[in-house]
Amino acid sequence: MTWDYTKLKIEIVKRNMTETQFREAVGFSTVILSKINKGKKIDMDILWKICNFLNCDIGDIVTVARKVK
Repeated sequence: MTWDYTKLKIEIVKRNMTETQFREAVGFSTVILSKINKGKKIDMDILWKICNFLNCDIGDIVTVARKVK
């Protein structure tokens, strides 16, 4: 599966925040930020924290697609 966080990145820009400011405000590590930037899966607890901060649903910040073989 591929994880696409483009919607999240757009939301961060809309709020006039850098990724670092956003990471610090939500309270997650640079490792998680790196996973987001690489399109890797992150823990549901982190997704919940992000959604809580942004007051949105998971589908508003990430899309998941199956890789075609």
